Amino acid sequence: MAFGQTKSSGTHCVLVARVDCGNPVLAKTQRADFLPVAGTETWKNSMQMVSLWMRCVLIILAVLVAQSALAAGSGKTTLVEVWSGGDDSLTTGLRNVLENAFKSSHDFVLSSGKKPGTLITTIPTHVEWKRAGKRTKVFYTVRFTSVDDQLLGISKGSCWDNAMTKCASQIVKDATTVAHKVHQD
Repeated sequence: MAFGQTKSSGTHCVLVARVDCGNPVLAKTQRADFLPVAGTETWKNSMQMVSLWMRCVLIILAVLVAQSALAAGSGKTTLVEVWSGGDDSLTTGLRNVLENAFKSSHDFVLSSGKKPGTLITTIPTHVEWKRAGKRTKVFYTVRFTSVDDQLLGISKGSCWDNAMTKCASQIVKDATTVAHKVHQD
């Protein structure tokens, strides 16, 4: 028999390697003998303790997983629509990046059709911009309204045209702070 196998004859046995030769290399490769254990109650108790500890660990893990699932599900997601009044490349670029930022957010779900409870996020006009050497600085203003056009907040900021994700991240952050107002309707 090899290591890891058990031999049962009605009594519990422990796998013990025979190490009675002088050569340690041969001792490792030698066949293992099974010797009966005199105190099988001690062995049973220790196995029961291991089993009890394993059950406790599994129960704790299950509770932690359940709590994290509840915590993730307890946050209320908000429907959001992204509108823009401008059709230039910088404005549509910001709108596209903003939609992607809302898609990747756990707090928002993109929607359409002005469903009740939707946060309307509008870039009302063309974004403003200013050249700085070879770079372009984008200045935005975004309005947050309810479906019945109640103003809930405004976000203003700027970013470089090649880093509009920075603008979008700030807009999503600002949208998160006003989203609770939509749920109060």
